[in-house]
Amino acid sequence: MFDTESYVIDPNSTQTLVNSISYAWQCGASIIVCPWGVSSTSPGQNPMLENSIMDALDYGRCGLGCVVVFSSGNANSAPPSSCQVYYPQNSIDEIVVVGAINRYGDRWVGQPMSPCHQESSYGTELDVVAPGELIYTTDLTGSAGVNPNGDYFDNYGETSAASAHVAGVAALILSKNPCLTHEDVVDLIESNAQKVGSYSYTTTSGRNNGTWNIEMGYGLLDAYSAVNNTPSPNPTCTNDPTVYIFNHTFSGVEFQEYGCYLEIEDVENINGAVIDYKFLHEAYIKEDFEVELGSEVFIGNCCK
Repeated sequence: MFDTESYVIDPNSTQTLVNSISYAWQCGASIIVCPWGVSSTSPGQNPMLENSIMDALDYGRCGLGCVVVFSSGNANSAPPSSCQVYYPQNSIDEIVVVGAINRYGDRWVGQPMSPCHQESSYGTELDVVAPGELIYTTDLTGSAGVNPNGDYFDNYGETSAASAHVAGVAALILSKNPCLTHEDVVDLIESNAQKVGSYSYTTTSGRNNGTWNIEMGYGLLDAYSAVNNTPSPNPTCTNDPTVYIFNHTFSGVEFQEYGCYLEIEDVENINGAVIDYKFLHEAYIKEDFEVELGSEVFIGNCCK
């Protein structure tokens, strides 16, 4: 699991965010949890950031896809602000968007702060909710942490805490069956959520994993049910597939291919082709691999 909040040094730098996400999936992370976002940016505003997330979803886990979890955001509810889901989690359907609930099963609303208060963001992008109040967690050692008198903190919360719960359940699911795609994991989390609180959950277009509510998504994360209903892996499955590239000519194109294991045979690179083969473990280059003058070929570990 990879927590981008721990890696990001400057959260205002797009390049830093892109680097953290790319580093995670290229170095083998199965789950990327992102407890951050921007409340004032709409979908499509930052293609570089959105593309890095899509790469994690498409290429992570050797093509099975990383599970990418975002907090929905802690909205400032004073006018003219709204409680809409933050960016970029409002831009990509495959992201798991997580809101927070309080100890009573209601959508989390923080203590008033003049002139307003914060609350769990919600909207059409919300997928599930998880605990976001009075969460007990580890802290930086001694005076370096939030709690200067100890190594633990008893009041972690908001949607950042909620997203961490969902990432943990995703890890439990993959520990039982590492061959699931990221879509499979998301389906298990959503379809096993509990319908909590005094909210009306209804059949909603585009929401195929049960009844849904705009403030609660599919409901409260249920670790036991999600893991209990995770199918056992097929004895023949593997989460380390080999990418085979053979009997192919690349001509004047840019091409990227990612895999855990890479096997290349009978490939010709001509007319200024730019090829980037990346792999996590091992690459096998067999006979009849040709590179014409003027073409560029890069073969290396994803993490480099």
